[in-house]
Amino acid sequence: MTSEHNDEKSLKQCIQLMVDVISAKISSFGKKGNEQQVLHDLQKAIEKTFVEKANSSLSSQCRNYLSDMLNRYNYDAENQVFSTDFTRETVDRLLHDLQGILALIDAYQAAWDGNESIVKDFIEKYPTLIDKPGLYGTTLLYSAARNNHVNLVKYLIEIGKCSVNVQNKDYSERSKKSSANAVVGSTALHAACYQGHLQIVKYLIQHGADYFITNAVSET
Repeated sequence: MTSEHNDEKSLKQCIQLMVDVISAKISSFGKKGNEQQVLHDLQKAIEKTFVEKANSSLSSQCRNYLSDMLNRYNYDAENQVFSTDFTRETVDRLLHDLQGILALIDAYQAAWDGNESIVKDFIEKYPTLIDKPGLYGTTLLYSAARNNHVNLVKYLIEIGKCSVNVQNKDYSERSKKSSANAVVGSTALHAACYQGHLQIVKYLIQHGADYFITNAVSET
């Protein structure tokens, strides 16, 4: 538990640092000077921040999680650079996504605990991230279903418009010889069935849950 807490703390610090870097550079837009140069400098600053912070304090799981998000902006993890130049639109979207990922860390814990107000606030601000798996691979819907938070499950499906069949992901680095993890690839229906939450099982099926989807250990 302590290790997980430290992972989250380090990840938050890294993301917040990148948010601060972008926010500081954005304030330079519109001022006298070359905007293209500002964008170039910002891109290099983000690359430098991520590389230095990732190598010094982030676990491999945290690095993989953050790299997965940056991949949408053509981040080349092997060479540790963005393969395309930043634009104003890119910077605005990246800042919003980083702020969303930061809020998402707390939203996942809230879904696990059944704290509806935090989850609802997150979804209102970052609706495009509702189906994104968290640092430990589980989705908001999976977490709520796993712990029998019926009202939250209903909110996520009916109001939040979660995909009922969204699957968990794996950001850890497992060797080929290591055993598969049943959580990986699982859906909310897997969680509800495994825990015996019959009311949620029925509800998910009524709302289109596919009981033929298999997880990483081929369980339906």
